Amino acid sequence: MGPMTAANMFLDLILSPDWPRPSGAKVAAIKASLHGSLAYTGIGHGSDRAVILGLTGATADTIDPDKMDEIVKEVERSGTVTPPGHPTYHFQPREDLVLDKKTPLPGHANGILFQAFDSAGRLLLRQVYYSIGGGFVVTDLELEKMRNAKKAESLRVPYPFATAKQMLDMAARSGLTIAQMKRANEEVSMSREQLDARLDRIWEAMKNCIDRGLAVEARGAQHHLAAAGVAHDVGGQLGGGDGDVAGRGLAGPHRGGHGAGAPAHLADVRGVFHGEAQLHVTSSA
Repeated sequence: MGPMTAANMFLDLILSPDWPRPSGAKVAAIKASLHGSLAYTGIGHGSDRAVILGLTGATADTIDPDKMDEIVKEVERSGTVTPPGHPTYHFQPREDLVLDKKTPLPGHANGILFQAFDSAGRLLLRQVYYSIGGGFVVTDLELEKMRNAKKAESLRVPYPFATAKQMLDMAARSGLTIAQMKRANEEVSMSREQLDARLDRIWEAMKNCIDRGLAVEARGAQHHLAAAGVAHDVGGQLGGGDGDVAGRGLAGPHRGGHGAGAPAHLADVRGVFHGEAQLHVTSSA
């Protein structure tokens, strides 16, 4: 999710007035490089494909998984991307998407560098992004500001913590779940409705991935969907039938009142995210 979001952010930056664009200059080509951990795990985790998809304008919460292969193949065939609201840019993944294992970026282990060039090959724009976990992406300047403001921010939220032990100790003292404490922290900077909407979007994207993996039958170890096929087979064994999510009681462990066979509804998982599950954490957990 992070690399795709970073690509989306770079497209937005290209169109924005927030960089010193030379008079008459137009972006004609884009290059990208993955650094640090992203370079080492990029292919296995699909980070390279995420960058390609992101540069076409696809977003993690709206893309149709059934069309991803087709989109990537078309970019590789044409050597171009045409995001909505943009002109066509030259971008040939074989040449313009590099997994740079030798040059770590200074801010974070998961670094992505995007560059934009004009038709003569002149560098117009350069931006570093860091994928800091959970699908969250920040620029190099934003990361520096976050670090400088970390101490002040920790004093502003009701349940600040720097280590897992501190978090567990607070849970034991307050009697709250980790989800409830995190919700209280998040609601300092956004409304409950905004937080709920964001959680719903994240869960919907995750659930679609799970459902897709459970629905795809194995096609042999050589096929790129072999791992998804394994999920389908295991799901079928758990349910005693096909790979459908419903009928395996996946919601049961998360909230009371569900017996075996209850489907995993969005509200069940939101209950975990939103702190409604009765799973209290103590320092001995």
